[in-house]
Amino acid sequence: MALALPASYSGMLAEAQSKGQQAYDDFLKKAFEEYNSFRDKANKEYADFLENPWKEFQEKEAPIKQKDPTPPELVPFDDSEPEPEPQETPIEEVITPPKPEPQPQPVEPIPENPLVETYVTFTIWGTQMQVRWSDDLRFSLKGTDESKVASGWRTLSNSKYNNTIADLLKLRDQYKLDDWAYLTVIKTFSDKALGTDTNESMLLTAFAYCSSGYKMRLGQSSNKLYMLYASNHQLFAPAYYYTINGTKFYPFSKDQVKSMNISESQFPGEKSMSLQLTAIPKITPKVSKARQLTSKRYPDMDFTLSTDENVVSYFDNYPTSMLDNNQMTRWLMYANTPLSSTSKSVLYPALKEKLSGMSQYDAVSRILNWVQTAFVYEFDDKVWGGDRAFFGEETLHYPYCDCEDRAILFSRLVKDIVGLDAVLVFYPGHLASAVAFTETVNGDCIVMNGRRFTICDPTYVNAPVGRTMPSMDNSSAKVILIN
Repeated sequence: MALALPASYSGMLAEAQSKGQQAYDDFLKKAFEEYNSFRDKANKEYADFLENPWKEFQEKEAPIKQKDPTPPELVPFDDSEPEPEPQETPIEEVITPPKPEPQPQPVEPIPENPLVETYVTFTIWGTQMQVRWSDDLRFSLKGTDESKVASGWRTLSNSKYNNTIADLLKLRDQYKLDDWAYLTVIKTFSDKALGTDTNESMLLTAFAYCSSGYKMRLGQSSNKLYMLYASNHQLFAPAYYYTINGTKFYPFSKDQVKSMNISESQFPGEKSMSLQLTAIPKITPKVSKARQLTSKRYPDMDFTLSTDENVVSYFDNYPTSMLDNNQMTRWLMYANTPLSSTSKSVLYPALKEKLSGMSQYDAVSRILNWVQTAFVYEFDDKVWGGDRAFFGEETLHYPYCDCEDRAILFSRLVKDIVGLDAVLVFYPGHLASAVAFTETVNGDCIVMNGRRFTICDPTYVNAPVGRTMPSMDNSSAKVILIN
């Protein structure tokens, strides 16, 4: 990890640099000594605060996702029947993806000892990673009361653990880990170093996560230590949370604890986790078994493709969440996440070849019917025991999908292959898509900022572009934008 000084040093740094190399070197040495002493001071104060009595908090259940999908309908096509008069559906609300923020950073640079080259190796999502660690770094907690945890924090504050934190941060950069993936990697390493789900592993996880700039709290119940992470996103059930000073904190554990004693200690510069995904971590690919998917109306739209099983495994435990208590925002994370390089390398060239030279309408019509008819529809309750939205990669991977999964995949393909803007359109109980053609295309639509988006419903089986499912209450719709 590159060393960096805070912005407040920038003017003094430029002045020292103008005075020559020696003055510049002396200034850097003094500045980093001051900055390192700040980190030591912050850890000392944090450990001291941990010794104060922890307050009891009661858990609260996260909200339940609203029911959606609507079963597909088969259109009885009859060329002799006149097409229905196109309808424009009023827009009730537009949900915009938030601007991605920089990931949290340590309160100060983490100085390393380059002479230490003993590593712990572990595997996650089929990807082998390593972090500097040695047996002399092992420690033991004699309990989870305030004084014991504070003592453990002081142990971890020793500079001999710097290499471990620095290596974890390097993994975050190297593998382009989002915040959730990074926390999962920290816990996987800690379990390997100190034993799975031990109190020592949990404290190391919390220390590394906090040292990386993230907001977390420590709690204990029945002599077991827990780490709770803060997120600006609201997770859905079966997650639960504790509200501490107005902020929701979620236990990073599968245990459900009705009440917990939690330290309210804060660390300087701490930032909440983001669950917004804009890219897939650069984990080792694992090509799945090939799957054949064929359009019923356009037999030439026949593709044999594979997905990335390690990416699917990564998505499997990714939390479903929303922003600002708006359930519509939960699809933002799915719709704005690309397919894996494995899927794109097989599907995209084949799709582009099949659609080469076609009009926008013909190209979108073929993608639409392929998604409508090549995939088997099934309710999430039957397959998964409850509502579950898919990333595009998962829809390509699993044998069944529902309306939200089809709409997300279709919109992604239209943007990536045809190059047209697409949005998700939510009617009560159903999710469809709409495409902003730049050629003249008739049909049902929504109009946003003067642009006409024509309805395309990947669940309305065999329906052409511009046709709305008849059973929909389309007196108004909510629109979800895709980057």
